[in-house]
Amino acid sequence: MSRPVQDRTGQTAGKLTVLKDSGGSQIQCRCECGREGMYPRAIFKPSYRGPKACPWCLGSPCEECGTIIPHKGRMPAKTCSEACRVARNNRREKERYQLVKDTEHFRSVRAAYLERLSEAIEADPELAKSLKKAHREAVRRWRRRQMADPTLRERYLAKHREREAERLRKIQADPTSYAAHLKKQRDWYRSLSDEDYRRIFADRNKRKKMKTTQKRWKECEVQMLGTDTDEAIAKKIGRTRSQVKNKRHHLKIPPFRDYEKKGMRYWSDAEISLLGTDFDSSVAKKLDRPVDSVTKKRREMGIQPFRKQRKRS
Repeated sequence: MSRPVQDRTGQTAGKLTVLKDSGGSQIQCRCECGREGMYPRAIFKPSYRGPKACPWCLGSPCEECGTIIPHKGRMPAKTCSEACRVARNNRREKERYQLVKDTEHFRSVRAAYLERLSEAIEADPELAKSLKKAHREAVRRWRRRQMADPTLRERYLAKHREREAERLRKIQADPTSYAAHLKKQRDWYRSLSDEDYRRIFADRNKRKKMKTTQKRWKECEVQMLGTDTDEAIAKKIGRTRSQVKNKRHHLKIPPFRDYEKKGMRYWSDAEISLLGTDFDSSVAKKLDRPVDSVTKKRREMGIQPFRKQRKRS
């Protein structure tokens, strides 16, 4: 006779509590985390070496997003989805590249690869065409990602400006390289066709003007013109520096000059009356001013220079 099956309802094995025992090889259990499932009856045997908890309690967090991955075998998964898998591979590859990029072995292998690739491109025009096409597609995908994410776009532009500024500083440090750079820029500009010029400069400027919204000038904004630098006023009133400068020129308002910061002082009427009465060097000593400043002010006022009259014999 077969031995009767013991009812395990209510009993606990590890983190599992039996909810329903129908007498079969599988029993319904609930884990401590609240998840229910079917488990083998053998979990109550002393020789059982299998899991005594639900897959989520035995699982591990995803290395990218932290989501718990259910345990499904001996080798736990590292990621929870295809997107996380791709992100993990990209991150690990970047870390590996940072470790090997400065080694001599990597540089030699890369140089040899680039040389072989250049030879293959020269020998096979179809290969060159396909590589250019793949490169354009990759650039388009990258630009679409930037346009979809403003933060990514701003970070890319900031890095691009830093790289360009550093490159220009290195070029300007060497007069020969800087002269060659200027010649290259001029040659490129002169080689542009009418269509390319309109596409790069004229159309772009037109688009910028279309995007710029012209706001009406308020009285308080007009009163601020000339009281500070154009750039400072533009930041205060939310306009561009060129708009502030054009409006100031239209109203014939002189630009702001901070004489106190530059160590200069205004010309008084008494000082102006001395201009042309003696040599500029003598007037400069009397007024305690530089000779260049006296000469410049005299010319601005339209005063003729002093000339010592000869005595007639």
